[in-house]
Amino acid sequence: MFSSLIETLFYLAADVDDTIKLPKGDFEGVMVYKYINITTLDSFLTSSISTTVILLLCSPENLMDIFTSLRSIKHNLRSSKWLLITETQEDFSYDLIRGLPEVLQDGTRVTLVNKNLAGKRSVYAARVSHDGVVRMVHYGTWKGHVDPISKELLMKIVEDYNNEYSDMKGRQLTIAAKDIAPYFVMKSREDGSFQDISGSGVQILRALSKVMNFTYRVQPPADNEYGLILPNGTVTGVIGMVSKGEATMAISFLLINRDRETAVDFAYPYYYTSNAILSKAPPMKNRAFAILSTFSLQVIASS
Repeated sequence: MFSSLIETLFYLAADVDDTIKLPKGDFEGVMVYKYINITTLDSFLTSSISTTVILLLCSPENLMDIFTSLRSIKHNLRSSKWLLITETQEDFSYDLIRGLPEVLQDGTRVTLVNKNLAGKRSVYAARVSHDGVVRMVHYGTWKGHVDPISKELLMKIVEDYNNEYSDMKGRQLTIAAKDIAPYFVMKSREDGSFQDISGSGVQILRALSKVMNFTYRVQPPADNEYGLILPNGTVTGVIGMVSKGEATMAISFLLINRDRETAVDFAYPYYYTSNAILSKAPPMKNRAFAILSTFSLQVIASS
């Protein structure tokens, strides 16, 4: 499904002149937005929390400002997949290609298509190397509808996208967690680091590290909070650590709610709990007359 969606978007991006005229709205499950300013973009993104793919039309000069501004207002860039379409007079600015990864968060899925006046389209995608550094990788070029993007190039982009986090090649990740038994128990070491000891969260973390090939260090939040979205937009606790890029992910006893989903992405729950109302139990009845409790007083009196 993702492959066919990306293919549709690339053909749509083949003619930037036509694409730029599209109004803001839904396009086969994709939110299309022509950039005006950061305020309207932030409002648009806030109202589109569940959107999975954003097709953003803008000039190359605005790209850096867009992602720098979105990070400064604590927008969760990783909650969506981004397809950026730009147009330049000549070949794309390599200064921008080098500079854009610096304002992207690890896990932000960005694919960039640029068209120059000669009609050549170049495609780049953000990829994370084994050392955890985000880089824009050049995948190739094509000439739009006359010479469309090849299936091989398309499949290479999709394959790399799907496999990027299946093998993390020994990267060390920072894991945000709170010490709460029996879900995640840890202790501090003499050097100030923390060691995970036991709990369902610890078991899951250790299993993930083996399957996905990464090492990790555990770090509790400085404010010892789970995570709140404050009125001024500040995100606290383990949720804030992930939102601000201080941790790659969080494993803790966390409740999923709408406010937190505006700051981070949640995996499927691995532990369910429920609430109940308790009351004092009634006193035990004398079981010597238990047989009579099934009859009314009238029946007992008439017998």
